[in-house]
Amino acid sequence: MNLSRIRVGLLSASRGLLLALLAPTVALALFILSVLSVAFTLLGVGMLLVPMVNVGVRGLTDLQRRLAQEWSGVRIERPYRQSVPAPPGTWNRWQLYREQISDPATWRDLLWLLVEVPVGLVLGLLPACLIVYGVEGIVAVPLVHQWVSGYGYGTFWPVHGFADVVLAQAEGIAALGLGLVGGPAILVGHAQVARSLIGPTGGPR
Repeated sequence: MNLSRIRVGLLSASRGLLLALLAPTVALALFILSVLSVAFTLLGVGMLLVPMVNVGVRGLTDLQRRLAQEWSGVRIERPYRQSVPAPPGTWNRWQLYREQISDPATWRDLLWLLVEVPVGLVLGLLPACLIVYGVEGIVAVPLVHQWVSGYGYGTFWPVHGFADVVLAQAEGIAALGLGLVGGPAILVGHAQVARSLIGPTGGPR
């Protein structure tokens, strides 16, 4: 494995950690706020809250589109209906609310926020976890097992002796290679999941 592949793998792992950070924090918070803003329509304040929350939601989806393009080469077009200009005031706020609440892309954004919480967290952490797990098997196991009886590493065995060390290192090498080589592909998979939800559907808008 050459240095360029290692550099790309480490970069993908660091980018995945950013996705994993955004998923359970920003995406989850915006999902909860979106649901509440729609529910508050019954109280008469949804007309104000929905457009305000959608600023954040569409900001996050636009960030996801940009990252998918820059990191994975996956292009995601914006699917939103074009707003019709209206005079300022209450009518303008009502029209903006009505446009957004009737736009299918708004609801698909909401679905993406929900899906992104587990998908972004798992796929984001996976490359870095594989790399760390691999380094542990290659470096830590030969050193630590001498002082820690039955040091736990590997899928099916604790590390007791030389043979277990060799098996642990083999598994570590495999995990490290998978994390470095598979990291970019995992990011592509994440971007494709996003495109299926926040990209254009091809139907009438």
